[in-house]
Amino acid sequence: MVFVKDQVFTSPSTAAAVVVGTETHNGRQAWKVEATRVTYGEWQAQEIQGAEAGDVKPEAIPPV
Repeated sequence: MVFVKDQVFTSPSTAAAVVVGTETHNGRQAWKVEATRVTYGEWQAQEIQGAEAGDVKPEAIPPV
């Protein structure tokens, strides 16, 4: 599958279901950070903990 433009999904599970072609149980567990075994859910939790601790990386801040 190739998207010709950016697609926005309402959840990680919906995105995984579209890409895989079948319903997935948990998109936060289905997606992995490229070249790692870290799930999206684990990555998200790490980012939240870092933000709560005041450890915000410049690349984590989206451009305006």
